[in-house]
Amino acid sequence: MMKLTSTVLLLLFLACGMTTATAECKQEWKNATAWGHVDAAGSKVSLYVKESPENGFVSIPRLNNRLKTVKAEGYEGELKFVPEIDHWRIFVPEDLSLPATIEVELVEAIRLCDQPLMVKPTAEGKLILPAHHAETKGDKLRFEPQPHKNTIGYWTVPSDTATWHFEVGKLSDFDVIVHQGCGKGQGGSDVEFTVTSLSDTSSQSFPLKIQDTGHFQNFVPRSIGHIKLAPGKYTLTVSCKSLAKNAVCDIRQVVLQN
Repeated sequence: MMKLTSTVLLLLFLACGMTTATAECKQEWKNATAWGHVDAAGSKVSLYVKESPENGFVSIPRLNNRLKTVKAEGYEGELKFVPEIDHWRIFVPEDLSLPATIEVELVEAIRLCDQPLMVKPTAEGKLILPAHHAETKGDKLRFEPQPHKNTIGYWTVPSDTATWHFEVGKLSDFDVIVHQGCGKGQGGSDVEFTVTSLSDTSSQSFPLKIQDTGHFQNFVPRSIGHIKLAPGKYTLTVSCKSLAKNAVCDIRQVVLQN
């Protein structure tokens, strides 16, 4: 029989813990920058810009939040907002008088999470996996928080993936419904949604051929299958099996409807 040393046992314990660790989400923070400082609390991130940033933009970490508005106090023009994979950029206009305060207002209270957030069932028992809780991996795919988008997008590299983490409280039957959008002439890609148990690694997959909806932010609910899940923690990962045109699709949310 193989003997496990204390070091091996510790490594196994840590590895197991990493798969079930609970995300810790900051709801406020403050930090100084080369151009000023950031003060985040409630549902607002305030960026106090004292000097023009060297690269032309200020930034905050990517949040598990939807965006409501981005404005500079006393400035009537629109601020350019660019969501990157792990941070969000707000470009400072050349005609903005400094010092200035840029306010980033969010739909929800701030969630700056150190790990993927574990989604819980609603009171009715269904699971809503929104774009802002997706963990994206790869070169391009990311969460786009703007009000007119609110989606995972930029899916031009087929090897990129998105994963949601969720928990089931009791034995439940679900219909799996994907809210997907796709630009005109860009439909036809083949994707796969895989639900995996974190306790025994068993999985079930559902294929979907992406539908052209006329616009990437014209979202259509698509029922892709049925699944029965025991109590426990799971992941749902979407991957691209074949890219038909220039981009795969946008996904606003996946719903496990009981």
